[in-house]
Amino acid sequence: MGQPVDLRALGVIGKSRYKTDLARIFWSLPRSIKADFLLGDITRVPPIPSLVKSRPIGADNSNGILLPLDAQRHFQFVEDSLTFEEKLPAAIWRGSAHHKRRKEFLLKAVACPCLDLGVIRSDDPRFAAHIRPYMPIASQLKYRYILSVEGKDVATNLKWIMSSNSLCLMPKPRYETWFMEGQLVPGIHYVEILDDANNLEEVIRYYNSYPEKAKIIIANAQAHTLQFRDIKTELCLSREVVLEYARLTGQFTSDRW
Repeated sequence: MGQPVDLRALGVIGKSRYKTDLARIFWSLPRSIKADFLLGDITRVPPIPSLVKSRPIGADNSNGILLPLDAQRHFQFVEDSLTFEEKLPAAIWRGSAHHKRRKEFLLKAVACPCLDLGVIRSDDPRFAAHIRPYMPIASQLKYRYILSVEGKDVATNLKWIMSSNSLCLMPKPRYETWFMEGQLVPGIHYVEILDDANNLEEVIRYYNSYPEKAKIIIANAQAHTLQFRDIKTELCLSREVVLEYARLTGQFTSDRW
């Protein structure tokens, strides 16, 4: 089992956003609790039960115990004043292109005439013609469709897209966080785009022709995000996860806490 969680010593982690989130979660919990952490973008299942921000989606991932870490970056939600019909009938994507899966997908998606694709940063010369400046979220919300594409792990923009009045388009996710990406169902919470992006143009044309179907999926996506927007509830649930972790690892029983 790991080290006692001493809030005064969390600075050695070297990841300030994680330090802030862990301090908030552990503040009122027993100082005697010991825990193993894997911080950062975790794309493998830990060999022992460990507290993580992300893990692979799959049946055998229970050693990765999810907490809402790096929340300031990942758990952004929006209030969208535009209706679906008021938005531009096209798709948008802005972001960095460094990781293999994202680069392969974007290189195929860029041919779609209904997609405004811009790469903010990339070390790949194949994107030289597609470099664009940063686009704020408010500007991206002017589009009916917003692409969400995983990089090293989960896509940072997924949460705010699903809280908006735009339709989330994405390949089937491989990783999950506290947001429970593994519970998202294509055609219910988002529209699945093939890994080779071959159906991207077809999807956009279809939902432009049937906006009511798009709005049903958007409403389901918003309902999913709603359960993560109460800060007090999220904090209580996070602490319960840590306490259950401590119980299951034999650190104390329910009647001792």
